[in-house]
Amino acid sequence: MKIIKFSLFFLLLFNTNCKVITIQTDFLPLKIHAHNDYIYDSCFYSNDKYAISISNDTYLKIWEFKSIPTKSKQFIPYKTICFPDMGLRKIAVFSEHFILIGNNLGNVYFYDLNKEIIIDQYDGPNVPVSALTITHDNKLIGMAFNNGQILVLNKKKEKLFELDLEINSKISPIIAFCPDNRFVAISHGYQVKIFKIDNWSEIISFAISDSTFGVHSMIFTSDGSYLLTGAHIEACLWNFIDGKLIRRFHGHFGKISSIAVSTNNKMIATGGGLRYFDSTIKLWNFDTSKEICELTFHEMPISAVHFSMDNRFLLSSSFDETIVLTDIEQLTNAIGN
Repeated sequence: MKIIKFSLFFLLLFNTNCKVITIQTDFLPLKIHAHNDYIYDSCFYSNDKYAISISNDTYLKIWEFKSIPTKSKQFIPYKTICFPDMGLRKIAVFSEHFILIGNNLGNVYFYDLNKEIIIDQYDGPNVPVSALTITHDNKLIGMAFNNGQILVLNKKKEKLFELDLEINSKISPIIAFCPDNRFVAISHGYQVKIFKIDNWSEIISFAISDSTFGVHSMIFTSDGSYLLTGAHIEACLWNFIDGKLIRRFHGHFGKISSIAVSTNNKMIATGGGLRYFDSTIKLWNFDTSKEICELTFHEMPISAVHFSMDNRFLLSSSFDETIVLTDIEQLTNAIGN
C-alpha cells in the first residue's frame, strides 16, 4: 500500500517496505477551502468543466476548472447561491442547466442554474434528505429521507413508487439507479433490496450480514453489471441479480461514507466516514481488489468522491470544509500503476 500525504513542500509515498518517494510540487492537488461549515455533497457538472459543492452553511458554490490558479492566488467560486431556509444535504445534476438540491428539512428544490431560481419544489417529511439521484435518461428522480421513506417521482412530481422502511436511526437509507434504467437498489441498515423499474417488483433482498454498522454508501458500476456497497471497514462488489458477493475491498478503519467507480470500471474510490473519524480516501484496482494508494488530503471525514467522465480527475469533499481535485493520471504515473 502507498500512502499519499498532502504537504506544502512535497508528497511522500510510503509502501509496505517503508520506501519513500518524493514527487514534485506541481503534482499537489487543488485544495480549496470552499465553505464555512460541513460540506455534505459535491459533484462534477457540465462535462467536468465545473464542480458543485453544497454545505450546511446554506450555500451552493460552483467552481470552474478551466484554469488552475497559482498558489499565490485565491480560488474564487464561479457562482455562489444562498438557500437561506436550511443547510443543504444532497445534490443531483438533471441536465446542463437544471439540478436538484435536498436540504435538512426534507425539501427538494428543482433549480435553474442559468436563471438562478427555484422552478419547483417537493416538500418531504421534515427530516434530512439522505439520498438524491436521477436515472441516466433523466426521466425518474429517486429520493431517500432519514425517516426511512423512499420515493421515486417523474419530472411532473407524480409518485411512481413509495416505500416506508423501518430504519435504524444511525443508518440513513440510500437509493441508487442502475445505468441501464432497468433496476433500482435501496439500502436500509443491513439490507439491500433490488426492484425492477418497469413494474416496481422486488426481485431480491440480501443482507450485508458481516457488517457491524450497515450500508452507508452504494453505487452501480458504470456498465450496470454489478452493485458496490460501502459499509464498515470494507466495500463489497455484488451480483445484484442473485445477491452473490463477488469481491471485497478491505482496508478502512471506519465506515465508508462515499464510493465511486470510474467510467471504465478499472478503479474504485472510497471515502472514510464519521464513525472512528476516518478522513482517508482509498483507490482500488477494480479487478484485483488490491489497494492502489491512500490519499490523506482531507482532515475530517469524507462526504463525497467522484471520478470525472474521462477518469483523469477525482473530486472529493469533506466535513473539513474543503474540496480537493486530484489528477489521477499524474498520481498513477507517479506511483507506477
